Amino acid sequence: MSESQKDFRVIAILGFWRTFSGGLIGTGASIFILVYWGSNFYSGVSAAAIALTYVFSPAIAGRISDRIGRRNTLLIATTSNFAIACFFLIVVITVQSTRDLWLIAFIIILRLMEGVANGFFWPILQASLSDVSLNCCNGEKADFEAISRRGMSTYNLGWNLGVLFGQVLLSFITFWNIDMALVVPVVSQGLNLIIVIKWFHVPKNIAGRAPVMETPEEIKSGNKHGHVNMHVLTLLLGLIFIFMYGFGLGDLSTSTTNLYEAQGFGALVGFTEAARLACQGFTSSKVRLHKHLVQFKLVLVSGLLVVIFVIMAFLSDIFIISVFIALFACSGLLFGILYAESMNLVVMSGSTAKRGLLMGMFESFIGLGFFIGPLLAGYITQFIAYSTSYFMNVLVMVVMMAICIIMALILAKNGQNQVIRKV
Repeated sequence: MSESQKDFRVIAILGFWRTFSGGLIGTGASIFILVYWGSNFYSGVSAAAIALTYVFSPAIAGRISDRIGRRNTLLIATTSNFAIACFFLIVVITVQSTRDLWLIAFIIILRLMEGVANGFFWPILQASLSDVSLNCCNGEKADFEAISRRGMSTYNLGWNLGVLFGQVLLSFITFWNIDMALVVPVVSQGLNLIIVIKWFHVPKNIAGRAPVMETPEEIKSGNKHGHVNMHVLTLLLGLIFIFMYGFGLGDLSTSTTNLYEAQGFGALVGFTEAARLACQGFTSSKVRLHKHLVQFKLVLVSGLLVVIFVIMAFLSDIFIISVFIALFACSGLLFGILYAESMNLVVMSGSTAKRGLLMGMFESFIGLGFFIGPLLAGYITQFIAYSTSYFMNVLVMVVMMAICIIMALILAKNGQNQVIRKV
């Protein structure tokens, strides 16, 4: 096994255990609140809280990482996540004797702290992929792109499997005792901390490596075409799409979690999420749209999501569990493509030297989406109707379709059929 592949696997394993724990705590805390306090609103606030601090923390983490290094920054993140998991264990112990509202407030505070810790974790982990690729490519663009593709595929597979296994375990835990969803992460986060201490390292002397060079033709066509800065448009498009990904997925998960609990199927939330994640893991790590006419194909992706959300909105009143699971799986296929293409657009919009900054922006926008989506979903499902929450997602995807069409027209006017050359 090559040195780069070993490093990619360590990064993927770190991502696996973090999303494994995040899936248990994220969905588990929402169900925990529904079980002990019966509040859709506070369940939605819990789901959204992590994203509020995550909007800002990646930018702070990027600056700190530049000063103290990626490994030390990951040590801060994994130590913090382990401590937060221990505090959730204290919540489980305390709720047996009191169910005052201050305990909900403490859960929300822990979720806010988790967002800060994740801001120090995910962008640094993603930027490490570029470090490993750059260390092995010796300045050759073709080598860098090939190694980057392998690393991104391994990374996406790792974190998607983590969420998948976490949700499957959550389903069994929900049948048994929801409290365990907030206990198991103590072990998994402890494992992550050990992995960072013993096996994670970043390549040395990255600054001395030859930069990845673009060809003169790529420089000429990639920087400006007419009066349109293609790199800026690519970045904006990727950030908008990943925001819509976070908003749509956050709204979908929160609305469906609350709906399942109201219908008495709370124990099946994990299985439903697992069906989505199995499909999403495949498309995010294995499927890539052809570089030509990417925006038109994303119109198709968003259009199919519109159909899924419309069906869910109409079925929310009669609720057929088997249909919801099937629709969730189909949405996973589409969300996986949307996530991978959004990341690709952001990554390819700037130079390797700016990769850490770009991934910080990427994570901030996804965090903003995951904050607004669950927060609105919690309020709407509590005080209005479940169908309204699903129709809100329909509106978001229609806007995405419109943006893709507008971008296609702008590019066509400037004589291009794609945003920039894709990896």
